[in-house]
Amino acid sequence: MRMRQVNDRHFQNIIKATQQLLRINSEFHRTMEKTSDKTCDTVEQMPDFSMNMEASRLASFKEWPFDSDCQCTPKKMAAAGFFHCPTDQEPDLAKCFMCFKELDGWEPDDDPWEEHLSHSGQCPFLSKKKKEDDLTMAEFLKLESSRQTNRLMKIVETKIKEFKQQATTVREQLELLA
Repeated sequence: MRMRQVNDRHFQNIIKATQQLLRINSEFHRTMEKTSDKTCDTVEQMPDFSMNMEASRLASFKEWPFDSDCQCTPKKMAAAGFFHCPTDQEPDLAKCFMCFKELDGWEPDDDPWEEHLSHSGQCPFLSKKKKEDDLTMAEFLKLESSRQTNRLMKIVETKIKEFKQQATTVREQLELLA
């Protein structure tokens, strides 16, 4: 009887976690519909949860300059963890959904996996060595936890940089008053 209660509780926890993930995904899609023409210039603007899914990353490569007869096709880019977030100055800017490493200046013979590894070898996505469909729930949640940690670190780094720039500006203005 005890084993059945544990299994039932475990099953109920899985259902709750799945429902929460579906709510998060639904919120993301509503947000994306409102901002579908915008790029991801800042960490706060980046697509969030659904970029865990390769299909969502692949969908971001609508205007990718390399589509066939090369190593960095949209399918290979998405499989390597990248999503496309072009800017006016960088039309081939791609960002890893996990470590948030940005790479541009892609050439047709660049291999996305090799480039990702050479520029961000500590990325948790690279170390998983499993296809998305083969991840257990625990592995998926561990990756998501790492992604959120990386995301928060990027936000904090950005805020510290902004604070230092503001402090410099204020210091210069104070010196002018002296």
